[in-house]
Amino acid sequence: MILYLDTSAIVKLYAAESGTAQTKRLVAAAKRVASTMVAYAETRAALARKYRMRQISEQEFRKCKND
Repeated sequence: MILYLDTSAIVKLYAAESGTAQTKRLVAAAKRVASTMVAYAETRAALARKYRMRQISEQEFRKCKND
């Protein structure tokens, strides 16, 4: 199965929130995972916002940026 992830689903892979466990299970079960090119920029922006709002630590934010 090919799994398409939008930005909100990608963010769930990096920041614990409602739906994170289910998203991780779906990704693990998928043969391929796809998204759009703009999801990269949107995800970086969403994670930066979570960092500014202290919803993720600096260490978590750096890990996200390096992945």
